[in-house]
Amino acid sequence: MSITLTHVSLFVQDMQSMLNFYREMLGLQVLNETNGYTELKAGEDVKLSFFDYKKMEQTIPLVQPGEVNSHRCVIEFRVSEVDALSNKLRREGVQLITDPTNYSDWGIRSFFIEDPEGNLISLYEPLETQGQ
Repeated sequence: MSITLTHVSLFVQDMQSMLNFYREMLGLQVLNETNGYTELKAGEDVKLSFFDYKKMEQTIPLVQPGEVNSHRCVIEFRVSEVDALSNKLRREGVQLITDPTNYSDWGIRSFFIEDPEGNLISLYEPLETQGQ
């Protein structure tokens, strides 16, 4: 038996602001955009997708929008040049939750931000590749 992660899907209330953030701020490529669903390339074989809450609620009535009161997960992206990216995002008006920090126990340099709907994002690079 084989299991492969292919997508991480988020239920969103404001599709356009989420799409703009991930496309414009993080540079993700849009692969598919239909009524109530958007799919972005998040890695070689992984996609980040957005489902409009209202459309999903029609399909699966159990799905209900709710406020993000605390972080329950983190979306992590490996990047090159953590410090340069943090400076770019700051200039674009993105609020950093943390400044770039070395986490030697994890072997990474990382900083955290939130997307427009409050999802926590970690942008990191391995310490051994930092500055390469």
